[in-house]
Amino acid sequence: MHELKNFAIGSLGTLGVMEAADAQIFSSQDADPQTMIIRSAITLLAGVLTTVISKWMQRNKVEKTSNKNKEVTSPKTKGNIVKNIFKIKNKKNNKKGINGRFTGKVGSTVGSQWKGISVMKSLPDFSNHKASEKQLAHRAKFRLATKFLQPLYPVIQLGFKNQDSLKSPQNAAMSELMKYTIEGEYPNCKVNLENLVLAVGPLQVANRPSVEINGEEVVFNWRYKASNNDLFANNGVIMVAIAEGYYPEYSICESIRSAGKATMLLPDAPPGTEVHCYLAFAAMDDSNRVSNSIHVGTVVIPEDE
Repeated sequence: MHELKNFAIGSLGTLGVMEAADAQIFSSQDADPQTMIIRSAITLLAGVLTTVISKWMQRNKVEKTSNKNKEVTSPKTKGNIVKNIFKIKNKKNNKKGINGRFTGKVGSTVGSQWKGISVMKSLPDFSNHKASEKQLAHRAKFRLATKFLQPLYPVIQLGFKNQDSLKSPQNAAMSELMKYTIEGEYPNCKVNLENLVLAVGPLQVANRPSVEINGEEVVFNWRYKASNNDLFANNGVIMVAIAEGYYPEYSICESIRSAGKATMLLPDAPPGTEVHCYLAFAAMDDSNRVSNSIHVGTVVIPEDE
C-alpha cells in the first residue's frame, strides 16, 4: 500500500511538471499519439523511480535505528562509552565540571581557582568560644614558621619546587618545618636549626662537606672527583647561613659543583653569634631538580680585629 501511494505521488508530480513545461513535446495542445506515448512512459518511469527511492530510504532508516539500538545494548559499546567519558574527565583542559567554573560567593559557599583546579569551600565559622590550649599552640607554631621562612623565600621556591604538585613550595616547606623542625611546648616553641630542611630532591648530595670562616665570609668545601661522564658537574650551588634572631644570608647558583668550593657573606650579626650553614645543589636546566639540603655545621662570627 505504501509503495502504491508513492507511485501515485510520483506519477502525478511528473504530470504536473510536464503540464507546466514550455517545451513543445510536453505541450497540452499537441495531443498526437506519439506525444501521448512519450508522456505516459515518462510518467510511468517517474512513478517507478519515486517508489524505489522511497523504499531505499525507508530501509536505510530502519538499518540505522537497528544499529543504534545494538550500540546502546552492546557490552563492548558500553565499555567504550565509559572509557571515553573517563578520558574526557581526565583531559587537562576539562576542569570546568558539568555546570562550568564557579568563582565568587554564593550564600555561604565560595568558589575559586587554585593551580588551575576549581575549588569550592564554605565560609569559616566564627566562634565566640575561647581557643583551646591545643589551638593556641598550633597558631603559635604557624606564626613562627611563617616568620622564619619569609626571608628565605627564594631558597624555598627552588628547594621545594618539585616536592608536591598539589602544594606550593611555600606550603610544602611550612609543612616540613612544622612537623619536623619546630620543637618545644607552647608558648616556648623554637626552630631546631640542626634539623632544618631547605631543599628536597633526587640530585646527589655534597660529598664530605665542611665549612669555615675566612674574614667576613663563610667558606663551604666539598669533595669533587672529576669524571668524563659526570652529569652533576655543572649543578649550581645553594648555600645558606642562618644566625638565630638575625636576617639570613644565602647564595643561589653563583658557583658550580665541580669547583669543590664556594664562599658567601656571613649574616649581619654581632661577634660571638653562632651561624648554622646549609648546602645543596640544583640542576642548571628547566627540570628544577635539586639535592637534599645538608646541615654542614656551625661557625662563630669572630671578634672584630
